[in-house]
Amino acid sequence: MKDYSEKIRENAGFLRDLFGPAPKIALILGTGLGGTKTDFPVLAEARFKEIPNFPALDLSGHERVVRVLHCPEPVCFVHGRYHLYEGLSAQEVVIPVRTLSEWGVEYFFLTNAAAALREEYHPGELMLIRDHIGFFMPNPLPWPGLSSTGQDFTDMSDAYDPDLRALALEQAENLGMRLSEGVYLAVPGPSYETPEEIEFLRKMNADAVGMSTVPEVIALRNLGRKVLALSCFTNYGAGMKAGSIDHSAVIDTAERSSPGMLKLLLALAGKVALSPS
Repeated sequence: MKDYSEKIRENAGFLRDLFGPAPKIALILGTGLGGTKTDFPVLAEARFKEIPNFPALDLSGHERVVRVLHCPEPVCFVHGRYHLYEGLSAQEVVIPVRTLSEWGVEYFFLTNAAAALREEYHPGELMLIRDHIGFFMPNPLPWPGLSSTGQDFTDMSDAYDPDLRALALEQAENLGMRLSEGVYLAVPGPSYETPEEIEFLRKMNADAVGMSTVPEVIALRNLGRKVLALSCFTNYGAGMKAGSIDHSAVIDTAERSSPGMLKLLLALAGKVALSPS
């Protein structure tokens, strides 16, 4: 039976055979944020279910596919991700990003849809994640001993690379985009939070709440990869405004925000692609 490290190596070999050398940068596109069409040529693609050792799951509204686009340098686009609420372990959730890292990707730009926890934020706006809180989120680092898949203990002091964050803020200003910085809090889901839970999270210094990203960031920092992450505010937390939270409306807001987010990420990718590794 294959162990975890062997599965990751086999996955990376599959991508290497299909795509060739790994791009420098990967974009992980969250709920509703991966459907934007571009004029960039697709060099190759593989659906999650085609990649060895990727969990075979189908989730409505989540297209899960790895694509390499030439824009103008090769960039890996990952449309969709795995979530804890699908019944997966934290180690299974991070198989895609560990695979990309093993393949040779150096920089990871992650995106997610999130609820705003501050009145000054508005649906459709973006937040640059400065730090995170994993609330009841299991740790994705396999134990005992990670050997070839990372170090046993991981410093998370600068989980979201300060240089990448500074560059993102600079690019957002150049594009005339409003980009705030804040703290993202992750919960396992899939239910949305109650009004009392939202009030509690607001007191925990969180600015946004969602159901992803944190396990991937922990895994990537464990591997020494550089990480940047953006949240798209799709709604306010329960109880902050009148009315209920409709998942279809969440996806619709994310889709409408996707072009602006992608424009920012590609501007950032262009700067990073030209920088020395």
